[in-house]
Amino acid sequence: FTQEVKRQGLHLPTHLGALVVTQDEECLPSGTCRQMEDTFGVPVYRLFRIDLALFLTVECPECHHFHVWDDLYWVEVLEAGLAQPPLGQQGGYLTVTNRFARLCPAIRYMTPVQGELVPPGCSRGPKDSRLQLY
Repeated sequence: FTQEVKRQGLHLPTHLGALVVTQDEECLPSGTCRQMEDTFGVPVYRLFRIDLALFLTVECPECHHFHVWDDLYWVEVLEAGLAQPPLGQQGGYLTVTNRFARLCPAIRYMTPVQGELVPPGCSRGPKDSRLQLY
């Protein structure tokens, strides 16, 4: 994409307001997104998706965490053995249970992504659970 934009001499800010980038079951590092912002001249936000669990969330432009729709998903942060991290230890592996797929639900689908739950409090979703991904 970057090569094609350069090859055609496009000035992206005249065509769009932001870019959203994604990888399945991974999240691009924020440093990579900052480099893309410098290259393209538009804000770049990360989309985190887990196809097998039908999970989708996007980086909030205000708080830069990932908001979780609690009515659709139950997200936990667990250690490899499906145990809660010890008190005082931050982070672990994200597990997702979708609440809407009644015929074929994903229950505690463990991702290879590490992160932690952040308390609600963003003005764009004041009651939403939020994720910080590592």
